[in-house]
Amino acid sequence: PKESPQQKGDAENQWAVTSQAASEETPLLPDATSGLSSASHHFKRLASNVYGAVSSPETTMRLASDRIFQRQRNSRFAEHAELAFRCGFYVALLTLPGRFGIGENIGLNHFIQESRVRSSAAIVQFVYTIYKTQGDTVSFIWAGLAGNSLGSVLPFFLWFLFPDGVGTKDPFEDPAFVAGGFIGSIFVILVLWLNLGVLAKIFALSTFVWHWMAFLKPGAAGIGVYKGGFSLAWDGPMVQMMIPAFSGSAISLACTSIPYGVLATDKACMSARKIIVITGRTWIACMHFFCASKSNSFDLARVENYMSDMNEEMTRLKGHIDTAWWECFGLTKRHRRLHMLQRLNSVIYETCERLTSIVMACELEDFKASHESVMSRVKPSLEHAVTQAHQLLTRCTEVACEGDALSSDTKEDVARDCRDLRSSLDQLAKDFRSAKAGVGFREMSQELLSEHAFCFAASNYANIAIKYGEFLCDPEFDDPARDPHRFVKAITHGTYEIFSPEALLDKSHLNWTTKNSASVLACFWIGCFGYSRLILKYEADIACTAAILLSKFSGSAMKKNLSRLQGVVLGLVTGALGFALLGRCEFIFQLGLTLFLWAWLSSTLFFYFDSPTYGGITCLMALFGAQQFIKPCSDEVADPSKGFYMVINVVVSILVMTIVDSIFSMGRPSSMAHQAMVDAWENLLQAVSGVMDPLHEEVAHHGKHIRSAIATAEYLGTEASDEPRYWRTPWKTETMTAAVECARNVRVHLTNLEFSVSMHSSAAGKEVEVDRDPLFQKVMMMPGFMELRRLNLQALKRTRKLLDIMIHDVDSQFPYLETADGQENIFSETEVAVASLIETINEEFDWEQNQGDLTHDPAARVSIVFMSILGMTLSMRGFVQACIRGG
Repeated sequence: PKESPQQKGDAENQWAVTSQAASEETPLLPDATSGLSSASHHFKRLASNVYGAVSSPETTMRLASDRIFQRQRNSRFAEHAELAFRCGFYVALLTLPGRFGIGENIGLNHFIQESRVRSSAAIVQFVYTIYKTQGDTVSFIWAGLAGNSLGSVLPFFLWFLFPDGVGTKDPFEDPAFVAGGFIGSIFVILVLWLNLGVLAKIFALSTFVWHWMAFLKPGAAGIGVYKGGFSLAWDGPMVQMMIPAFSGSAISLACTSIPYGVLATDKACMSARKIIVITGRTWIACMHFFCASKSNSFDLARVENYMSDMNEEMTRLKGHIDTAWWECFGLTKRHRRLHMLQRLNSVIYETCERLTSIVMACELEDFKASHESVMSRVKPSLEHAVTQAHQLLTRCTEVACEGDALSSDTKEDVARDCRDLRSSLDQLAKDFRSAKAGVGFREMSQELLSEHAFCFAASNYANIAIKYGEFLCDPEFDDPARDPHRFVKAITHGTYEIFSPEALLDKSHLNWTTKNSASVLACFWIGCFGYSRLILKYEADIACTAAILLSKFSGSAMKKNLSRLQGVVLGLVTGALGFALLGRCEFIFQLGLTLFLWAWLSSTLFFYFDSPTYGGITCLMALFGAQQFIKPCSDEVADPSKGFYMVINVVVSILVMTIVDSIFSMGRPSSMAHQAMVDAWENLLQAVSGVMDPLHEEVAHHGKHIRSAIATAEYLGTEASDEPRYWRTPWKTETMTAAVECARNVRVHLTNLEFSVSMHSSAAGKEVEVDRDPLFQKVMMMPGFMELRRLNLQALKRTRKLLDIMIHDVDSQFPYLETADGQENIFSETEVAVASLIETINEEFDWEQNQGDLTHDPAARVSIVFMSILGMTLSMRGFVQACIRGG
């Protein structure tokens, strides 16, 4: 029901563990083959030692929680189970005054009942604002309260314009009804059209439809709850609908704050520390593989596993950093910590991008005698430089997580580490050049392409660490944290985004607005006029349900709406059964109902936090089930007919939304997935063509928007597997997976290519244009490179044609695979072109002897370019083979 950057993942929450302490007890290189399992074991042991050494109430509670929820077995389970347990406890605690007469002598129960602190609206507010961290929760609370307030504004103007409301005569002849209906419809469309968050729209419309229906109901002004004119009735529904909004928000905030905070910044730090550890172990595994005398598939598989873990953890880190602002609100120390973590995230991203060239070098290495001769001489200085870089990044990560301004001693230590690392890089470059000359190779050699690429990447990794260390030592690095107007700037920027023309006029946004406007308005008017005795007149439940179920979901409409129906009906029926069994007023029944509520929320919210597949269903189960448990006790025989109308209203609402979704659908998920993949590939084709074009003197970096396009295609491809196919052949899931993997590999090789040919490598990874290095300008003007560019673009264009296999929905071979173009071995031709071009370069170029590290070495940089081109072609060859298998 709501989108969150962290919906599909969350950081490993290893409290009290620091990478610095880990590095002190677990040396980097001796533990080269132990893997992440031993690191995890070490983390758990270290956490126990820290818990025992530090005595504080918070530490004691954390330790007790870890033992209860078995954090040593599965930290992810422990995090989600603990938070779900808290949620059930605090909601159950809210019901105690009504269950057992607590506070009756001071009128507490009467106040709670009259003010609606404990009500269905409070449950809605609670379930929709609680999430995995305090940052998430605060941001959702902000959106929820803003939506509640927005939904309560327009009714004031309606009652101001028509103080007497709608009369008891035919409503269509009453100007108040006609004007109110028109103004309310415009308001619904406007709220859905503005670039607000989905959660704000949910609460704005779910609040507004009740006031709107009350205004249109004949005689509402005379029943004493609404006041005519522009006035506020403190005991009226407008105020009483805001009170549960605040109470529900307070409960969700308590869940993530008491007894100790579940902070996004803490989780971001834990993710960053874990990534740094994985990065070190990835380098160890890479060096163990690459410096060996023969290939070892076990080591290569370990490298790929580490890279997968790193990518997953990077997604979590980015999500935590995105929401951490809501925990600091621009406060100096917290904002400085966030600023350092944001920069660290960029460093980690660039490190991961460069590591892919290492994997490529490992995959292409043939382990000839020349390879062993070169790497045996380089290995000691290579290991030393990589170890120093890892230790520097570990130190800098700890500094970032602490969030304090660096002391003079710390700055001196970091600066010394940077100087030492630069010396190690110079030694590595010296040893590599000496080893290359020792085996009799010229400056450029096809046999040493992977060796150049490997050592270049190691030098680049070290330089990334140095740049981050120098950034932390810069006295002006935290200027954004000292800006006194940063909070105002953030609010101003957010306000501008609400009215952003680019967002408001986007085709998909306009379709979403039209679709959901039609759903909410259709549900509202069906509830307004009713039908026989099946649907009661002037009932806002149907429209409110439609508003609550708003979503940016773009997959299969049938899957989405069936999931909604499951969640809502299961919640309503289970809640009704539970109240029928335990809703009597005796103490034992009330105790059982309280425990049932606790268990129900704990279990459903756990799956909401933990399961991407069933999270949406269990969220609705928690929402609609808990509303039944908080009703006042009754000794009367349970009447199921009272719940009949609730089920009917929900079914009608979901049925209307299903019909509207089908009418206004932008296409089947499979067609949308194919188009998204084509769009991503067209962007890749254009970017590769531009960076290899000798007529372009500037290099544009395309990393972010292409990565986002590929992620969209992957998501839609997953949804396509669940769509009804009818007469069409089954969706080609494996082929789509291969296409996504190929696009990701090509994008990463493109990033390395852009980095290598740029004169200012510090701009790599950013959406900017930089000057091309004159060296590559000369290389790209050579006929051999023109041929290489032609072959690469031919492979890209062939892959674009092969993407149409996704919409080849008949039982026959994809025709293009049978053509000569589809079967051409472009990779072999590319290898020949690279070898020929290397010979030409060695003959025509007078290489200047460079005394700096390998990131400035022309031969190493040209080798990265060739390796990137070969890597692209090899990835596309793999996709061709996947198409043949699935075609």
